[in-house]
Amino acid sequence: MSKKVDLRRLFLGLLFSFCVTVQWGCPSGAQLRGPRTTPKGKVQINVAPNALGIAVSANTGTSSATGFTGPFPVVDAALSYGITDFMDLQIQLNTFAYVTAGMGFQLLRSKFFDLSTSFDIGGTFFGLPGVSFGYLTFPLKILGGINLHERFSINVSAGYQGFFFFANAASTGASLLAHTITTSVGFDIRITDSFTLRPQGSVLIPLVNAGFVEGLIWNAGLGLVFTLGGAGPRTSQRRFDDGVDR
Repeated sequence: MSKKVDLRRLFLGLLFSFCVTVQWGCPSGAQLRGPRTTPKGKVQINVAPNALGIAVSANTGTSSATGFTGPFPVVDAALSYGITDFMDLQIQLNTFAYVTAGMGFQLLRSKFFDLSTSFDIGGTFFGLPGVSFGYLTFPLKILGGINLHERFSINVSAGYQGFFFFANAASTGASLLAHTITTSVGFDIRITDSFTLRPQGSVLIPLVNAGFVEGLIWNAGLGLVFTLGGAGPRTSQRRFDDGVDR
């Protein structure tokens, strides 16, 4: 009997972790970074209210069905610091349950085009009497920007994001490794030297479908980016021309 109870708790733990993940935005895929790393010695704060939804389809060969869930309100926030002119450190908090930390690296910076990459690791953990569960996530992304004006850029990103789910109940444990790809499109609209609007939309798609079930998680939001410690990127025509943030 106790074994059945443990298995039941383990299943409920995994189920709850999954529900928290897909319905409260933990793997929302929202792109908080821009294609330019945070300027050296400066701090950027990005607060992004989002809407998140889930689309799922199932096909048994003889019948099919499609379902949509959402949108759900999600809040993402990120704090980044420029270590050098081409490298920064960022901490991201998602819906107050999911935290990641990572670094961004500038690969190319020019008047018309920017390119960078980022790597993060983080996750969340829950503990209840008799059961614990959570997951780790590790996204790796490439970010590009097309600069149409010193105050306006088009941003795109693509990458891989892995999720390692785990749960334990007494002496019983279970885990699941999920692989996804993520892509996003957005804009940087620089209102002032220290404030930027960053609307964006993104999708997160499993690389391997669960049997006959396919799905994706979509996200749309507006980032409010504040630069502290001086002017943000590309705040004068001279900075735009030489492609270097000062």
